[in-house]
Amino acid sequence: MVQSGEYAPGFFLLVQGSIALYSPMGRAIITLTEPGTLFGVAAYFSGETSAVTIRATETSKLICLRGKEMMEILGGNPELMEKIKPLFSRSLEKEVSAIPPKTPYHMQILEAKKRLL
Repeated sequence: MVQSGEYAPGFFLLVQGSIALYSPMGRAIITLTEPGTLFGVAAYFSGETSAVTIRATETSKLICLRGKEMMEILGGNPELMEKIKPLFSRSLEKEVSAIPPKTPYHMQILEAKKRLL
């Protein structure tokens, strides 16, 4: 899906299944299983390459929200942006709570939060 060191095309919404985020060394960091979970937000909004690899751990259904197009829609609709910001924030908070401080991914999440919120 997304490899560490690649630019993310956007972010994703988990519809069904299981997604894991892995460190560049291949260690599972967090597994996401809850439908409606947004992920890949940090990689997209930090403006950097992804600090983690994102892979499905079972057959999964996802919606890819292309970042550029999504931001054009949100930029033209401030009310919608204000309603969606809490979803981005929850996604980032869930990920940052599972990541050891001062790791590249932790820093990427903090940068994304600064840019987004």
